[in-house]
Amino acid sequence: MKLANLTKKQLDKLDLYHIPDAIKKEAVLLSYQKNELLCKEGESFSYLLFLIVGKVKVCITAANGKTLLLSFYYPGTVLGDVELMLHNISTATATAITPVYCIGIPMKLCKLALNENLTFLKCTSETIAEKFMISSKRNATNMLYTIENRLCAYIEATNENGYFHENLTEIAELLGTSYRHLLRSMALLCEHNILQKCSRTRYKIIDSNALWQKAKDCL
Repeated sequence: MKLANLTKKQLDKLDLYHIPDAIKKEAVLLSYQKNELLCKEGESFSYLLFLIVGKVKVCITAANGKTLLLSFYYPGTVLGDVELMLHNISTATATAITPVYCIGIPMKLCKLALNENLTFLKCTSETIAEKFMISSKRNATNMLYTIENRLCAYIEATNENGYFHENLTEIAELLGTSYRHLLRSMALLCEHNILQKCSRTRYKIIDSNALWQKAKDCL
């Protein structure tokens, strides 16, 4: 994580959340590299984060130690709003899929604003309600859509310049399926000329439109 000063244009994005000017002055620009953690489940938040550039995946770890994908976050998402309303301990782990830029405001100042600014409280409540709506959709997706659909959504969200290259064992766990089932799904996508296998774990997207059609309801 790297810190930098914000431009006026970036600061103006906070107007959507009705952040008081006195607190906006304490905001910083935070940058994260691909695969870097923005927050870790069970640890405290230092900043309330407003995602402005990049993509993030959010996962939780079950009692049995397995990790499950919850959602993808895109620009416009707030990280730490649920924790702000509760105990400031992260309820999930967020990892940068691409280079990510966030506006960060110290959590202590946000708690002060939350207590004194009803408009900010209302706005924060709305972002949390939206997250629960997305979470409900994700739960339905896990039950109603095939592993192929969910796999396509993961590939759509995480590919780089049309190439997909990740640890397939980890992906199987994130999607709640077996490694063997995941390999069968990858093979089917190749048979249908949606993907082309380049190496053991590297694939090229051949038909991006077909991939999107299979993925769109799970994103």
